Amino acid sequence: MFFRDKVAKVSLRDMLEIQERLGTKSFTKALQNDEEVEKDEDDDNEQATNETKKSTPLNKKILNEAISKSEPIEMSSKRRPRKRDQVPVHMRGKRKIMDPRFNEQFGDYNAREFRQSYHFITDMRRKELNELKKQLKACQDPTEKTKLKTVINRLVCSYHLKFTIVARHR
Repeated sequence: MFFRDKVAKVSLRDMLEIQERLGTKSFTKALQNDEEVEKDEDDDNEQATNETKKSTPLNKKILNEAISKSEPIEMSSKRRPRKRDQVPVHMRGKRKIMDPRFNEQFGDYNAREFRQSYHFITDMRRKELNELKKQLKACQDPTEKTKLKTVINRLVCSYHLKFTIVARHR
């Protein structure tokens, strides 16, 4: 109560100077200790004193220690991850998307060479698209027709998307 009264009467500038001199941790501890003393004076109930006793670090150590030598020690199963396994804060939650066609680390991108190497994929897509169109013509059920139309649209859109990505990176 004594410390809190002094701080209440001091201007903000002076309070910041006091906080700089004492340090932030010791300043907040002094405020918290003052609050605990205030609680003890206000409330003579045993529960309030037990709560303040439990919050001190010395009592936590005593509670965690084994009662006798033969009993096992109570420990947390959580362990800190190794330094190499930790992900930096600025990289958490973000996935870096890398396209080897446009990344300099993978070398120069040769479009003709890429098309020659992977032409079988485009051939497979064309065949699949033609088969789906044939199925659409032969189909009579309206629900199946809508499903086939959505699949065809998805294939066509993915085909066009590939060209827009390449055009954007040129």
